Amino acid sequence: MQSRLDRKLQKDILELLAANYPRKVTVIKESTDERHRQNMAANLSYLEEHGLIEAGLVYFPDGTRCSTGCRITAHGLDFMLQDGGLAAILGTTTRPLSSRRIATSAPQNMIVLPRFALPPRSARLRAALRCWPR
Repeated sequence: MQSRLDRKLQKDILELLAANYPRKVTVIKESTDERHRQNMAANLSYLEEHGLIEAGLVYFPDGTRCSTGCRITAHGLDFMLQDGGLAAILGTTTRPLSSRRIATSAPQNMIVLPRFALPPRSARLRAALRCWPR
């Protein structure tokens, strides 16, 4: 199966939308051939699924589609600028934790609540942890 995803096209789309931020832009032209429109729709959908753009694609029951205009999201702008955006400035990060990561990277004074802790003890530990300075 040949993929319709095209990294160069995706980059071109993101650059076009970033240059026109915050306005919506029509990126699927009616004059282009059907194969090109299908590839464009696939790449727009892919970028939208990753939260980088709002594609504005509307699909009709007969299989046709139209675009109400595309616009880059704040996440897409941060991706293009490669600086992490406000999340980096505000220090907000989300990382999945595993028992291995906790064991290797947790400070010695860190208390880890086990899943199987009894409810009264868990409640006391949570209350004690809330009092710690952040």
